[in-house]
Amino acid sequence: MQKDKLLTLSYIMIEDRWNPTELQALKERFLNLNQILDIQDLESGITKERQQKAVENSATFPKLETFFKNVILTKRTLQIGVSGGSISTATCVGKRNYYVEKLKNNLEEILHTEVEIFNGALNASGSLFHTYCMDNYLNLTCLDVLLWECSVNDKIYHHGCSPQEEFTRKVLQVANGPQLVYVNFVTGFRGHSCQSNEDSCSKPLSEHYNVPSLNMKAALCDLIEQGEAGTLACPVDHCHPNVRYHSVVGNLLTRMLGNVLMGVIEQMAHSSRPLSTDDKKELGIALPLPLINTTKLTGTQCWSTAIAETGNSNPLVPILNGGSHDGSTGEDQVCLTIRTCGNRENRIQQSDFKLTLYHTNMKELM
Repeated sequence: MQKDKLLTLSYIMIEDRWNPTELQALKERFLNLNQILDIQDLESGITKERQQKAVENSATFPKLETFFKNVILTKRTLQIGVSGGSISTATCVGKRNYYVEKLKNNLEEILHTEVEIFNGALNASGSLFHTYCMDNYLNLTCLDVLLWECSVNDKIYHHGCSPQEEFTRKVLQVANGPQLVYVNFVTGFRGHSCQSNEDSCSKPLSEHYNVPSLNMKAALCDLIEQGEAGTLACPVDHCHPNVRYHSVVGNLLTRMLGNVLMGVIEQMAHSSRPLSTDDKKELGIALPLPLINTTKLTGTQCWSTAIAETGNSNPLVPILNGGSHDGSTGEDQVCLTIRTCGNRENRIQQSDFKLTLYHTNMKELM
């Protein structure tokens, strides 16, 4: 069912009011699950105080509030997309994007409806890549939520904040686009340093564009720098997050989105009307002036054999006029897949596909 199709179903309404029994059941499922998540997180060193630091921010969720209300009414599928790097391609945690799978399972437990994941992440990619190429991996008009996970790679590749701002502006300008959320993983277990672009980029951009941001740096960096977060690191490379770390992030995202859901339930409980035109999703928003003085890339070409949830060991960047962003004509390839919602090809795992790199100038293919 398309996310913008608004229906009013009798099982949630009694005499033109929301069914209080249904709403109370939703609330109790969230509160009960929250108690379980508290126990899981405490085992990983995530106290209540750390939880609060991670999820609190000044941004609001106007789009997500509308989508949650619609999901409650229609029992339709909630659709979540991901743009990110190797953390979101399940490096070190198996064949699935574990933190998003954790979020999916938690939300399905609360909502009693299906949550579907569309993973557009690729190894060695950051905001620069996804800004210009994510359209070939994700149909933004079909998503309710888009999780951005590029804070580590943007830091490692020294891309600065401009690509993240361009990514943000692109998503926010999409008619019927999703609720954007920054998911700021941090790494640095091996050297006891905390690496991400969270403070320098995500925090100011979140405030400037009203984008909710999961603050993992505030929650974890003191543990990492004290050498006490070894249980969250991948045992193979001591760099990527392990299953426990993914579980913590999935649980924190559940709390962040669940708090929005609780607000929606309270609104519905005190409302005597079904969805009106005011509840329909906005077609777009007027953006403020750019926060960073940047020049938008032009002439980009998205072309590669890379499939979502795979990638290579070198940074993926848009191709400019037959070469890469730095003028070379080499192996920095980009994307090629299909834009339809629910396309199962986007679920192909890395083990099922051998990546082939081309050294061909784009003009030779035309």
